Amino acid sequence: MRAKLFVVVILMFCGLGMVSIFPRTCNAQARPSKEVFTGTVAGIGPGGNLVSRGFTLTIEGYTSDEDARKFARILKSQGEDALLKAIAKEKKGTFALDGQISHDINTVRVHQNPNGRTYTIVFERWLSFFEARYGTRSKDYPFTYIELFVEEAKGMGGTLFAAAKIHFNKQNVIEIENFGVYPAQLLGVRRQQ
Repeated sequence: MRAKLFVVVILMFCGLGMVSIFPRTCNAQARPSKEVFTGTVAGIGPGGNLVSRGFTLTIEGYTSDEDARKFARILKSQGEDALLKAIAKEKKGTFALDGQISHDINTVRVHQNPNGRTYTIVFERWLSFFEARYGTRSKDYPFTYIELFVEEAKGMGGTLFAAAKIHFNKQNVIEIENFGVYPAQLLGVRRQQ
């Protein structure tokens, strides 16, 4: 049983008839001065046990509207492998769990909403030694997907799909499919000054 996330806070591309997981940025060409968020990732681990680790998310740039449209076209016409290859050339920051080497994040989109901002982040997931060696099923889920909500009144939080598939569904909407039953939660998120 895999959880699926239908992205609803998304941008309909003009004339393309497709929806993007990369909503329009607040200022498409703006490059943030290094934004750093820390917190805890909490999720269900092996055996149904709660697992939590600290994380650091560093954002050094946004994905432009033009690049987001290009990535959506690649996904639609050539599939996930081609999308993975295309975004691998991008570096918009890093994501690291405590005690691990950081991994490049490949796309960052941010949009303003009435309560604050929503960041949508996609990057190539790293495979464990076991997955790489034995080709386990989760290898078919090559992305990590993060939604981070930054609201002035309620604080910050979000979700993380450590192993995700990204594809167009029959309604021509991009769908994010999580390998696990439940996505991990981003808790106690703080912006570093």
